[in-house]
Amino acid sequence: MISTVSDKRSRCPECRSRAAIQSTIELMPGVNYLTLRCISCATVYGAEVPANPALATALVRGIACGA
Repeated sequence: MISTVSDKRSRCPECRSRAAIQSTIELMPGVNYLTLRCISCATVYGAEVPANPALATALVRGIACGA
């Protein structure tokens, strides 16, 4: 099964489609660096995300609400 990221901050910079996680590296406690590959156009790019999924969800909701 391919793990995908649906968070709008992690959409492909080229075509805005969802991405598959290729690898995860812990940068520092609480922050992970993801290598992502677009499912549609195969663009490879990186993103820094909170390691705690609950915190990541809260941040996404805050961004969506304009907080």
